Amino acid sequence: MRAWLIGLVLAGLATAAARAEVVIVYDASNSMWGQVEGRHKIEIAREVLGELVADWDPAESLGLVAYGHRREGDCSDIEVVVQPGPVDPAAFVAKVEGLVPRGKTPLTEAVRQAAELLRYRDVPATVLLLSDGIETCGADPCAVAAELAAAGVAFTAHVVGFDVANEADQAQLRCIADNTGGLFRTAADAGELREALAQVAEAAVAAPVETQVQPEPEPEPEALPEATLAAAASVDVATAIEVAWTGPGAPRDYVAIAGLDQRDGQYINYTYAEAGSPLTVTAPAEPGLYELRYVEQASNAVLARLEIEVVDVPASLEAPEIVQAGSQVSVGWTGPGHDRDYVSIAAADQNPGAYVNYTYVNEGSPLA
Repeated sequence: MRAWLIGLVLAGLATAAARAEVVIVYDASNSMWGQVEGRHKIEIAREVLGELVADWDPAESLGLVAYGHRREGDCSDIEVVVQPGPVDPAAFVAKVEGLVPRGKTPLTEAVRQAAELLRYRDVPATVLLLSDGIETCGADPCAVAAELAAAGVAFTAHVVGFDVANEADQAQLRCIADNTGGLFRTAADAGELREALAQVAEAAVAAPVETQVQPEPEPEPEALPEATLAAAASVDVATAIEVAWTGPGAPRDYVAIAGLDQRDGQYINYTYAEAGSPLTVTAPAEPGLYELRYVEQASNAVLARLEIEVVDVPASLEAPEIVQAGSQVSVGWTGPGHDRDYVSIAAADQNPGAYVNYTYVNEGSPLA
């Protein structure tokens, strides 16, 4: 990766050269369990993405948005896994290794959320989409890509279709790149995926984006609408937070939860205001102090804030130290008991998120 030069300011007309921040949108939908040359596609993607991140210039900003990895059949299963910023390769790869394919392919909304995360309306922004299939949640990726390109300062989406042989499916992915001035590449195996990701990554950081900035008179500030938020002072990790709100209530307004150190426009989870009041927002998986924010989509302004504490819930397991191979194992457990939480058995050398067998905790304790 290369260093960048930040441009010149001339009297009356400024020419600024600014590099675009980059977010990878990563397909962790159930179809990634498919196989290529005897290996699961998710294994190949983890390996190749890990190599890419290991070679990434730590000074170059990089983030990760994933979809389809937490819930089956849920088109809202999109998560900001790594916030954009300087790269810690080991931490980044650990996050990728923990993504287990489960659900659908809401790639259009994932790209939109990645663009919002990068503040694409205000600064150059680049998304690298890696997907093994087409949109499965009813959205129009071609139209949304054109919308993002028109609204953004310099928004670009590069797309890699992994094991996408159907020409119509390729066309849907290609239009995302075409409508934003990005590259589209296909990959049929690990070697081609390695080459395709290298090409789009190089394109993402190859040259600064030049923008012409004409000085304009400062507009009169407009008064923002009022909004309020109300929720419990503390909640358990990864639980649904019930939030009562008042505000404009436009369909694309949303209530988000963010870290106290995250800038406006960044978030961990969110729910659109069209869900009504009260609505629910999923608490982060890590304990700590966070902030609920009511965000007006039209202005991208935070209209209300509420600090909230997310607390850890201790968990424990009790089971025999030695059991017969292939037998049922009775496991006693304590913990938060959230919907879709599960107890699994895995080999000691398996990655976090991998398992041999599992049982959901909603069957009670002990499990068998």
